[in-house]
Amino acid sequence: MFKIIDLEQYKRKEYFNFYTQNILCSFEITVKLDISSFYYFIKNNNYELYPCFIHTISKSINAFDNFKFSLDQNKQLICYDVIHPSYTIFHKDSKTFSVLWTFYKANLNDFFIFI
Repeated sequence: MFKIIDLEQYKRKEYFNFYTQNILCSFEITVKLDISSFYYFIKNNNYELYPCFIHTISKSINAFDNFKFSLDQNKQLICYDVIHPSYTIFHKDSKTFSVLWTFYKANLNDFFIFI
């Protein structure tokens, strides 16, 4: 589900128009991150790192509408209610990857039901 953003009423219309009409933009980030308490939690609860990492990133993304914007097939600005994660898994035997997606659930244990 999503809602269509009325660009005429959108408070960031000027910025949206500038970046979509004048600049090809993307973003990337590289940071040093201390995950020791996160890792401690995972190990104490017998969880695996990768699914917990996917859940944590998904929870962060879903906390902010600005991370849930997209353009629909008619080039209208939309905001999704929920972003479901897509990620890759590696197959050791064939040395290939598969792309998967999982329904996002805010509760970690509920999220694991879908993994």
